[in-house]
Amino acid sequence: MTTDRPSYDDPETYARLAGFGGDWRDTWWNSDYLDLLGQRLDLGRRARLLDVGCGAGHWGRAVAGRMSADATLTGIDREPAFFDAAQESAKAAKLTANYLEADAGRLPFEDASFDVVTCQTVLIHVPDAQAVVTEMLRVTKPDGVVLLAEPDNLVMATSFMGTSVPLKATERASLLKLQLLCHEGKRALGEGDGDVGARLPALLRKGSALAIQAFASDKCAWAQPPYDDHAQAVDIKTQLDFARMDQWMPTGPREDTRRHYLAGGGTDAEFDPCWAVVLRWLRTFEQQVSAGTFHCSRPTCMVLACGQPGSGA
Repeated sequence: MTTDRPSYDDPETYARLAGFGGDWRDTWWNSDYLDLLGQRLDLGRRARLLDVGCGAGHWGRAVAGRMSADATLTGIDREPAFFDAAQESAKAAKLTANYLEADAGRLPFEDASFDVVTCQTVLIHVPDAQAVVTEMLRVTKPDGVVLLAEPDNLVMATSFMGTSVPLKATERASLLKLQLLCHEGKRALGEGDGDVGARLPALLRKGSALAIQAFASDKCAWAQPPYDDHAQAVDIKTQLDFARMDQWMPTGPREDTRRHYLAGGGTDAEFDPCWAVVLRWLRTFEQQVSAGTFHCSRPTCMVLACGQPGSGA
């Protein structure tokens, strides 16, 4: 088993791998869907928001935009290098925002401090998702809302097998094995859980949350030449950037994929043929985009779950 640290421990590398630059993350959600979510959760009457693991602030701004006109946004992240971009974007959106360095598992706030406490693509990276959710419930007001937005990356990975890039059954099996072992390895190394989206309601319930609800995003990452829709253009550009870095979106770059694969029980002899399939997919994808023949329709597999603090939170 390898003991090397992940490449994304470096904030610049993580920001690049996570797509923090530009507005790619803003294309993850349909605006009218978020409006509907705001209505379901009665966000318009809520004013104080905490965005846990805020990164460059994309998700916090999206949620704050559905809250009251005088809403205030507090973002916390363990990496302060992201805060300048978050603050600049919040200012452009005319939001009152403050960003603090803190650990998601030990939030530096009093009990019942916020009307809404949320996170996006955070629980997939933490060693103890339950501890983070319990902390989020603790700092939420009794009539407030905890809103979790996390992917099921195993489902997302299978969606890459149905694009215009041709794959044999054996190649699909290799990619699925790669994903499964990487998920096992990531958990074994204490670096998160890529399928956590499937367990969000259970995390809330174990944290003694009440009025639990769960939804799925209606967003589809589809692409059809000539890619002139804004969201398509942004997604294609982002995917090309990842491909040029030899980064497979479901598992990351080679070095991180290999670490997780080996930690999950795989061997180098097995890994190399799997990665060869990834590289063929990436090169074919680049060629098809250049030729204007690439197309896909991939569900984003984002799960949203919400609840209110219960007596045990």
